[in-house]
Amino acid sequence: MLNRSQLKTTYSIGFLFALHGALLVYINSSFAAQAIGENAVSILYTVASIVSILLLIALPRLLRRFGNYHTTLTFLLIELVAVIGLAVAHLPVLLILFFVAHNVLIRAVSFDIDIFLESSSSDGATGGIRGIFFTFINAAFVLSPLIVGLILGNTTRYERLYALASLITIPVLIILMMRLRKYRDSKYERVSLLRTIRELSVYANVRRIMIAQAALRFFYAVMVIYSPIYLHNHLGFSWGAIGTIFTIMLLPFVLLELPLGKIADRWLGEKEILVLGLLTLAGATGVLSFITAPSIALWATALFMTRVGASMIDIMSETYFFKIIDETDTHLIGFFRILDPFAYTIGPIFAGLIIYFVDIKYLFVILGAVILLAIPSTLRLQDTK
Repeated sequence: MLNRSQLKTTYSIGFLFALHGALLVYINSSFAAQAIGENAVSILYTVASIVSILLLIALPRLLRRFGNYHTTLTFLLIELVAVIGLAVAHLPVLLILFFVAHNVLIRAVSFDIDIFLESSSSDGATGGIRGIFFTFINAAFVLSPLIVGLILGNTTRYERLYALASLITIPVLIILMMRLRKYRDSKYERVSLLRTIRELSVYANVRRIMIAQAALRFFYAVMVIYSPIYLHNHLGFSWGAIGTIFTIMLLPFVLLELPLGKIADRWLGEKEILVLGLLTLAGATGVLSFITAPSIALWATALFMTRVGASMIDIMSETYFFKIIDETDTHLIGFFRILDPFAYTIGPIFAGLIIYFVDIKYLFVILGAVILLAIPSTLRLQDTK
């Protein structure tokens, strides 16, 4: 049932929490490399991802016991402590602890926001609602590289960004406590992990849309960690230049997701746009291996095209998935969200092996080839139109 007041609140929380995370997402790997060495970054992300998977598996049980409001509030408070810790701590052991906690809690709170959003949506408007929601989210991601560039410039004072991100958490907490304190939870179904896996084997469309989402998350896992390192450490771009490149790169998410969501609701359905998105993403990613010039315009254009494909997959996979489930299917939502930390578990290992044997620039063309593997299952989706 459509709940417009709760939708507006969720949009506000989503935007602010996305800005909080987006300020850090592209500098996290460089910060970790500075603290513990570039060779250990993959291991740290893998550990954080494994912990994320375990928490997401446990989340439906936590929701049944404590409710979504109290669970979200607790996670946000712990996230605030973790990000403040990253801003002020100097001991490597503390930095590792806070880094893992931050990466885990970003995913956990995002899961909880999904529950708030889905409970206030209606299936017939899912594409439009998700499109608006992701427009807010993506606006935060477009703004963040500019902010990062302004704050860092040519420096590596990453603690400034962690301090700013901690401040942004405060209005998220205030809005949550003022507007969602009386949130009424649906009855969350008690489902075992084994039954979830069985459902995925039976419900082919759920499984197929998860494969498309997994391809996208795998792309993000590799690119979020290694593209900043490649641009900064190997091509010599300053953080100011990278901020400009990434701002242009992320524009497709703001420009395309809302109209694509409405198109999927009213006319086309999701499958055709998904396939086109996978082809665009794979092709544009592969091209990156052959761009060696440190040109801001060239890299901004090339990365922009990768996100054209990614934005198509992002909104279509989200729209399709949330059309065929509802907010009580927390086990399936949890599994859908586990794809992100799972990708961050295998993505760094995959990338680490690739760059051990070949030059890092060839990572992109190999990644493009992997993305193509999702097309056969996507072509077999039963469209909603």
